[in-house]
Amino acid sequence: MQNRNILRLLFTLLWLYISIHKVDSQEPCSSPDPNIAGTVYESTFASFDPNSALYRTDTTIEGINQGTQTESGVNITIVRSARTQADLNLDSLFELVTLPVTDSSFGSRTFIRLKSAIDRDGSSYIASDDLDTVEFQLSCRSLKDPTPTKFFLMQLEIRDINDNAPIFRNAPYSASVDESAPVGTTVYSGITATDLDAGSNKEIEYAIVPGDGSTNDGSTRFVLPITSRGEIVVGNSLDFESVRSYTLTISATDKASNVAVRKQTTTTITITINDVDDLGPKFVYSTCFNVNNVCFNPTYTTSVTSGSTAGTLVFNPVPVDSGNPNAAVDIIAEDGDTLNAPITFTIRQTLPSGYQNRFQVTTQKVSGSANRYRTLVSQTASIDRSEVTELELFIEAKENLAHRYYDRATIKLSFAEINTGNQTSSDCNNNSPIFSAPVYFVNILEGNYTENHQCILMISATDEDLDGIDYDIQSVSNKGDRVFSLESNIEGKAVITCVGSIAKGLSFGIVVRATDRVLPISRRRRGQSSSNCKMWKQYFLAVLFTLVVLTMKTVNSQEPCSSPDPNIAGFVYESTFASFDPNSALYRTDTTIEGINQGTVTASGVNISIVRSAATPTDLNLDSLFELVTLPVTDSSFGSRTFIRLKSAIDRDGSSYIASDDLDTVEFQLSCRSLKDPTQTKFFLMQLEIRDINDNAPIFRNAPYSASVDESAPVGTTVYSGITATDLDAGSNKEIEYTILPGDGSINDGSTRFVLPITSRGEIVVGSSLDFESVRSYNLTISATDKASNVADRKQTTTTITITINDVDDLGPKFVYSTCFNVNNVCFNPTYTTSVTSGSTAGTLVFNPVPVDSGNPNAAVDIIAEDRDTLNAPITFTIRQTLPSGYQNRFQVTTQQVSGSANQYRALVSQTASIDRSQVSELELFIEAQENVANRYSNRATIKLSVAAANNNNPVLSVPFQGYIYENSPVGTIPRNDNGSNLLRISVTDPDLIVGETGQYTFTVNTGLFRVNSEGYVEAAAVINYESTPVVTFTVTGTEVGTQNPRSGIVQVTVNVRDLNDNTPVFGAPRYVDSIVEGDYTTSNQVLLDVSASDADSGANGDIVYSIQSVSNNGASKFSIQPSSQTGRATISCIGSVAEGEIYVIMVAATDQGQPVSERRTATVPVEVTVTPLGTRPPVIEAPAFTVYVSEAVPITSSVFTVPARDPEGLPLSFSIISGNVNNDFGINSTTGEVRTQRALDREATPQYTLNIRVQDQSGLSAQTTLTIIIQDVNDNNPVFTPVTYTFSVPEGRSNEDVGTVTATDADEGANANINYQISPFSSTGSSSLFTILPSGQIRTAIALDYETRNSHVILILGIDGGASSRTGTATVTINVQDVQDTIPLFTETNIVRSIPERQPVGTSVVQVTENSVSLVLIRIVAL
Repeated sequence: MQNRNILRLLFTLLWLYISIHKVDSQEPCSSPDPNIAGTVYESTFASFDPNSALYRTDTTIEGINQGTQTESGVNITIVRSARTQADLNLDSLFELVTLPVTDSSFGSRTFIRLKSAIDRDGSSYIASDDLDTVEFQLSCRSLKDPTPTKFFLMQLEIRDINDNAPIFRNAPYSASVDESAPVGTTVYSGITATDLDAGSNKEIEYAIVPGDGSTNDGSTRFVLPITSRGEIVVGNSLDFESVRSYTLTISATDKASNVAVRKQTTTTITITINDVDDLGPKFVYSTCFNVNNVCFNPTYTTSVTSGSTAGTLVFNPVPVDSGNPNAAVDIIAEDGDTLNAPITFTIRQTLPSGYQNRFQVTTQKVSGSANRYRTLVSQTASIDRSEVTELELFIEAKENLAHRYYDRATIKLSFAEINTGNQTSSDCNNNSPIFSAPVYFVNILEGNYTENHQCILMISATDEDLDGIDYDIQSVSNKGDRVFSLESNIEGKAVITCVGSIAKGLSFGIVVRATDRVLPISRRRRGQSSSNCKMWKQYFLAVLFTLVVLTMKTVNSQEPCSSPDPNIAGFVYESTFASFDPNSALYRTDTTIEGINQGTVTASGVNISIVRSAATPTDLNLDSLFELVTLPVTDSSFGSRTFIRLKSAIDRDGSSYIASDDLDTVEFQLSCRSLKDPTQTKFFLMQLEIRDINDNAPIFRNAPYSASVDESAPVGTTVYSGITATDLDAGSNKEIEYTILPGDGSINDGSTRFVLPITSRGEIVVGSSLDFESVRSYNLTISATDKASNVADRKQTTTTITITINDVDDLGPKFVYSTCFNVNNVCFNPTYTTSVTSGSTAGTLVFNPVPVDSGNPNAAVDIIAEDRDTLNAPITFTIRQTLPSGYQNRFQVTTQQVSGSANQYRALVSQTASIDRSQVSELELFIEAQENVANRYSNRATIKLSVAAANNNNPVLSVPFQGYIYENSPVGTIPRNDNGSNLLRISVTDPDLIVGETGQYTFTVNTGLFRVNSEGYVEAAAVINYESTPVVTFTVTGTEVGTQNPRSGIVQVTVNVRDLNDNTPVFGAPRYVDSIVEGDYTTSNQVLLDVSASDADSGANGDIVYSIQSVSNNGASKFSIQPSSQTGRATISCIGSVAEGEIYVIMVAATDQGQPVSERRTATVPVEVTVTPLGTRPPVIEAPAFTVYVSEAVPITSSVFTVPARDPEGLPLSFSIISGNVNNDFGINSTTGEVRTQRALDREATPQYTLNIRVQDQSGLSAQTTLTIIIQDVNDNNPVFTPVTYTFSVPEGRSNEDVGTVTATDADEGANANINYQISPFSSTGSSSLFTILPSGQIRTAIALDYETRNSHVILILGIDGGASSRTGTATVTINVQDVQDTIPLFTETNIVRSIPERQPVGTSVVQVTENSVSLVLIRIVAL
């Protein structure tokens, strides 16, 4: 519904606009709007087609350009305007062509067409050098009215086509990122492409193009989450050690609306992966078995002598170098990264424990190496082998960096007995066992060998000493220590057997130890000593088995106090106090140590206890946290095993989000003493992991949040990147995803305006366009949710961010006045009107708004504009253009800030030079309000300025012809010319107006039958009867409207009323009576009498044909009727023989000749004829009275009337005037009865005559009639002023002041007596322009008079009557100017010194003072 209302509003505005600007009757050189907007498209030279509609636009100017027909021909030319680009050659770019159209009465119209291809796109991506609009003027001169030239402002938009592909800036690109960067990290945000096109053709979307799948293809490692921004983000985990650089292909594609024409450009970015400290040190020696380039289970051997200190120890590697089995090595470690972190060595633990303080470790950097470090291990205190026969030192190599990654190696240390000199054996144990092969490879089929063991390999070693060799498995990778067993046979060989279940897909590395046999302890003490013999040595060799299997745990021998690994790893879960259940498997872990703890059976009983280690946190009470419990198991031959169990709930999470205070691992030792061998205590290193449960929700830091962003920020702009939440948990429970929650849909709901594109980062980004003027702030609810693997356990926290929209300078000024029609709070088409007088300067102009204030139509307004933004940018006004052009320099604009307002500015427009309205009568000023800030947005208003005439002349009224109108026409009917082709219209010309300009006038008439409408057309004001008023002559007075002192002109109008056949003929008498002397008139017909009928109609409607309808007494053949010699009459004659005493009644018909025949009108009258003897009948006159109209200007002897009379007896007649002939002005012919003038007539002396005329026959019988002669006026008298001279007085200094009134009369009548007063320009003092005179004869001052300049003026007043040939009377008016006190008396001298002899009489003249220029004078008189 809202969209429909908007459409209705737009259509209403369009209708109003068209109604205001519509062209009446499509006159040549007319257009709906003086400001013409058109469009053409740019083109490439290859695709340009001059005949395509894409490259032309309609000027909307009516008429046929270069046409030769007066009614339609126009001459249109292209003219530069002030804003036409200086380097633009319009003639080479555009041409005018005439093309057919359907919406013009002329059938064709002029179009602007490109001559050749044009490129609107500039050389840079900045729009300022684009040729997007060309402004010029179109001049038009019509052949119908060639005098004025009309100018139209043409703004031609050059529309864009997508002819440019995006261009990357500063490409190709390179960037680097740390391998540890989490997913979502921004790698590079400087990818930028530009496009020379415009609009959507200029908008660009970025994408990563799929790669070739090679190692360095980064298309799957990185993402570009926001297509509007060239920002590359980490999409998957990185590893410097695997791939050190990636290459991506980036595409930039424009957003042309037609997808088929979109253009794309590609470039590359090379991303280098930076190494970070994510790998610990690694031990290095040549014989170590490497997995992923890391030494697997680094082990060294050495020996010391019991009870003595060995100093710096010497180490052999495990396995030994087969080529040099006795070769010693240094313990060396290096950083696994390329950062070359410094390394420090420490003995972290001993097994059994408590022997660290017997050794000292020194770290040295290996000479010549950047990343290798050596440890020197020295024994600082003796060890008695009666306490321990074998010792394992766990030496740790740790980085000296923040992470302090480390690796450990094992030093297996043996003790030799002190030589007592009693040894009997001659052999020194100075050789190590040597395996027959350094590495063994074997394959095995998958299967379950738990019951049916599978022999895999037999291995053997040799020793040059005399002692035998023992074999054992030292370690197995992939937790396969329970899957394999080793047994020695009597031949000195060992058999490795698979005793568990294995599956396809894995491999195992088994380290087998071969140990030579030395003498028993009792004998060693007694044997011979030899300074060259070491008491014993043992060596280890790692053997790799390539097995395609996976294993299950089993126990090698399941001896009490045995375990698959001396380093035991276990885990329990943290718990809340509410959910803790000590019987739950979550809170216990298997120690894997065989035997029944606290058992009493020798074969299975063990005593296990928890013992602190060097790495056990000092503030941790192990006894309060853990307990040992025995629980049944299925994979032990003892049926049960010892578990470590939590005593109570434990919280692994520290008090901060930093992991360093987490209780994630507890390290301690487990000691085990078997009842089966109670003299030996075994120690196991226990690393107990406290696993996390998701018991903490994320916590936002520094929440709630606030941010601000400019309303102009493009989509993809980062608004705020500081949203951070932490979680005290660990692992995925600690990882956080951020989202924007859906809002309430209110105006301030920002959930649809902003996006959070990378859920791993709390970064808010603009998602859609912003507008400060619509919404000034948005609220968003942000959620932080951990990524617990079980979705149901995930915890969420929310906070809010308030984003304030900053106003920017994106809106120009707007003009403001109360009556302007506002669209989106902006004045639509602001327009002002004003006027100036031709030939003068008006100073500061006063403006009226469009539309005017209906409550106060004459109210003036200031031109005021204000910044539409809240930035209150200062505004400057400029007249940017005039139409016609070239008049800017006639005006000056001053800008003022409106008092009391922070953002409104006023334009004061002053006229600085006069304008001649003969050159231009209407002028449009385009005033521009422009901000004085960087963007310099502007808005324009139109000032419609009319150049008024200096009102020095009366309007001249004229009519082109006499009008004709049918009688009985309704009120409002306009008379036409004789043939009906044109309407009767009063034409008004005014010498004050320029050619082609029409003024506004009000018309008055001196008749009630007609009126004149506002357009000058004469209209019937009443229903007119032709019979009563066949002609109407009246005077029209036209008075100026809109001038300061309106002037008037008059014209006489004649309208002829045309007849309609609306009257029946009427006989002059209701019956006629005549007599005839008896006799036979067959051969000599006897005229009896004339009958006459009149018809008020005219023409054929009034033409009468007479006929005899019937005759009584069978007399039809005795009488005839013929047209009379006098028009309108018919003569009845006797054509047969009649006898005295007979009476005949003749029925005479009078029929008009109107058409059609069926509508003719007929009247009848009886004529009674009596046959009498001779001498009994007087003359007959047709009417008792007649009236005629005669102009007083007719010449003497003019015929004015002939008396219609006859004698019924056929006797001759005589005529005479018996009375009423004043001054004998008329005479009558006694024989014919014709009346003529005998003297000049004077209507003013005798306006009317009434003549009594007598007609007599020879028998003395007579008849009389009356002739009334009305004299019609002619303009033969001048207006006469009474008196002919006037004297008036008027005060100086007052304009439009009443001076006095003059009066003239005219003896004529009608229009000839209407007087128009004028001031003659030839007044003797040249003062005619100083005064004006009104139609009433009132004289007023035109300007303020100055007594000091001239104290008296003489003007000549003309009184001009309204006759067709007007006559003039004059009067002389003397106007005395009355002085008022408006000057200060001034003296000619300021210091007068005169001398006078002494003793001069009183009254002697001393000095004469005259006033001129000084108001004070000092007079000094010196007596001599």
